[in-house]
Amino acid sequence: MEQPMMVARNGVITSIRKIGKYKSIQIDGIGVNGVVLNVDENTIIRNQAGEIIGLDDLAIGMVIHVQHSLAMTMSLPPQTYAYSINIQSS
Repeated sequence: MEQPMMVARNGVITSIRKIGKYKSIQIDGIGVNGVVLNVDENTIIRNQAGEIIGLDDLAIGMVIHVQHSLAMTMSLPPQTYAYSINIQSS
């Protein structure tokens, strides 16, 4: 199986959205700034202890380390898929 192309970055959560099946967090900005990370049931979210947690455990202001798809929309803000999210500090 081919490994997905991804990039890693750190950021601060500035928005969390849960609208029906659409779930996302935005880092490093609001409105047209920052990056929107699309999240689904395959996204692995871990707390600082390395334990798997859910999207409901994330909060605005947390510093995260995310591995996301190299593919990103050209929209403002750009959107991409988050493979994993690790809380660095809360």
